[in-house]
Amino acid sequence: MMNSECLRLYLVTDRDLLPSGRSMEEMVEQAVKGGVTMVQLREKHLDTKEFIEYGNRLKNLLKPYGVPLIVNDRVDVALAIDADGVHIGQSDMPYHIARKILGPNKIIGLSVENMEQVAAANELDVDYIGISPVFSTPTKTDTSSPFGLDGLRTAVEVSLHPTVGIGGMNIKTARSVIEQGADGIAVVSAIVAAESPCDASAEILKEVNSAADKSSHVTNILQGESTENFGEFSLINKIKNAFPTPQGMLGIGDDCAIIPQVSGKQTLVSCDLLVEGVHFILDDDSPLGITPFQLGWKSAAVNISDIAGMGGKPVATFLSIAVPSRIHKKGNKWMDEFLRGYRDISDKYGVALLGGDTTSSPDKFCINVTILGETASVSSDIVGATYTHLPGFGSCAVLRSGALPGDLVCVTGPLGNSAAGLKILLERRTAESGCQSGENEKYLLRKHYLPEPRINEGLALASTKGIGAMMDISDGIASDLKHILEESSRKSGTNLKAVVDVERIPVSSQMKSVCVEFGWDPVELAVAGGEDYELLFTCRPDAEIDLEHHVIGRVCENEATASGVDIEWCGSNRDYSGFSHF
Repeated sequence: MMNSECLRLYLVTDRDLLPSGRSMEEMVEQAVKGGVTMVQLREKHLDTKEFIEYGNRLKNLLKPYGVPLIVNDRVDVALAIDADGVHIGQSDMPYHIARKILGPNKIIGLSVENMEQVAAANELDVDYIGISPVFSTPTKTDTSSPFGLDGLRTAVEVSLHPTVGIGGMNIKTARSVIEQGADGIAVVSAIVAAESPCDASAEILKEVNSAADKSSHVTNILQGESTENFGEFSLINKIKNAFPTPQGMLGIGDDCAIIPQVSGKQTLVSCDLLVEGVHFILDDDSPLGITPFQLGWKSAAVNISDIAGMGGKPVATFLSIAVPSRIHKKGNKWMDEFLRGYRDISDKYGVALLGGDTTSSPDKFCINVTILGETASVSSDIVGATYTHLPGFGSCAVLRSGALPGDLVCVTGPLGNSAAGLKILLERRTAESGCQSGENEKYLLRKHYLPEPRINEGLALASTKGIGAMMDISDGIASDLKHILEESSRKSGTNLKAVVDVERIPVSSQMKSVCVEFGWDPVELAVAGGEDYELLFTCRPDAEIDLEHHVIGRVCENEATASGVDIEWCGSNRDYSGFSHF
């Protein structure tokens, strides 16, 4: 796979620009000696046999320098010469087909020509995007209007992938492009046609490196760069790119991180942050606000549920709280109730509290919980047709990335109860509107305030042959199922979709009754609401599952679109989206 440093000075060949008497091999070798970090072989005139022969010569030339060779457009040529990857455009071979042919370890770059294509590329696991063209150029005559520097900056902020500026790249424009946040520039004529490709490359690289030192994405993030212009998952991806996961561990991207143990088990680690006014409303602000007992319970429950989502057993938590003065003034009783709720669910699942931190807060009550869990000692052959555990450690944390075409999509229990409880709270359907809270409303509020993590169900599924992927339902299946499809598509190299029958989504009788009374859509609450903390999983059709569950759909290969994952909601003419934190 590619390190984004390879994009820093990216040479694109063009035989038509070579000065008379100079071979392409000579130009490329000089450029590499000057500092070129990656080479794209772009040929418009050679037949396939000549292209392959020529590509082999360049590959052998670059090998001693450790510089990757990328083939423009021609996946067949890249495969024939075992190139490091391909670069494709919007009208070339679709990404998911190229990935299937080349496998998971080859580099695939994608040209994007407008902001719609930048956003669409976020649904793909490409290794980088080429933003093209940044400036108008004679070598890029078949593209749309130039992005310009402002457009480039916006594209970089929107993109989840490393970015390289294409079009009009030279020593005069290099600095400004890197200052807008691009990871590198793709240079054609400024090197290919230069009197000295070595000197030209060295001078351009000097500008690029100088600008990069001042414009590091990682530095901006760690120093508190505003997140106004990118979403929750864009931010997560930026952090993920800034901190690579050590080999043998599993990092950002699942319900928990995984650290292997010497015993052969795996340690699971997760953390959650709950902020007053964002995740909960206290009962001193509303008659229907959460009580301190309920808040303590829920703070632990949502973390325990992350362990359940991996098929693990919770072991210990670390609790940190920031307490505003108004809570401090309530005295010991309030905090005693909070801790009682936290302790009751911790005792229920055998989870120890081993530490944490306390501090004051200007106005909001904030809670951060870190939880440790572990996998059971189950041999690796228990897991289904594709392994979902880390290779070499013999245990069976179930990841989001194990879904395959033909898998059934299942949930462990009714959905939408918590969302309906929250909707009751937010719309003041009971106490504040003068209405008497009925049993159905009380039931839904309890489901919202006192969730039950599915630890036993997760352990049972982790030890069941044929389970593909799994996670807990925190943001609604409209979001969470997409996470499974995205991670599984990335791992398998196959573009996946899910077909979900909305008539088969389980909902409680209490929620049905409340929806009829208030005119709410139960499907929307069940699909998009979240915080049910049931388990969402996929399994092979022949899997023998010895616990109550509901089959709501299936996974299949997505042949309809060239990019991105998709969910088809059978029985509804609507599209649904789950909760987003930004």
